[in-house]
Amino acid sequence: MTPLGWPCPLPNGESSEEYALAFDHGREQRLLIIPALFDEMNRMRRFTVEVMRRLDASGIDCVLPDLPGTNESLAPLEAQSLGSWQAAMRAASAHFRATHVLAIRGGAMLVPESLPGWLYAPAKGSGILRQMLRARTLASKEAGREEKREDLVSLALSE
Repeated sequence: MTPLGWPCPLPNGESSEEYALAFDHGREQRLLIIPALFDEMNRMRRFTVEVMRRLDASGIDCVLPDLPGTNESLAPLEAQSLGSWQAAMRAASAHFRATHVLAIRGGAMLVPESLPGWLYAPAKGSGILRQMLRARTLASKEAGREEKREDLVSLALSE
């Protein structure tokens, strides 16, 4: 397994160097793995890397790129959007010459349309958003602040 860098497009038209974990031996079959999103990304990282090891042992190259704003990325998370992450995965697909894709959970929303592949336990955006809003309201409550889901949705839509 090798950490690699790749040029990731940014929303402002520039690019940044992002990291990717890869088993890259220049083989014909090349799998782009799109990770789960947010806290699931952290919980599923060991599982994902183990899948990569097994694919490598089966003769399949695979790459797991960092999404901008996550893991080792210097890009600010708050500057990212679903569209910017989709563009990043299209760029990673082209850069690493992926022939197929495996998307895990919320990563299913980022799959480049041109790639055949698989979705592992795909999660819908609405479900992910509900979990994030619930976590935010619980954290606020523990901090002694009262936030309502509806107010957070309105804030997100306006800002």
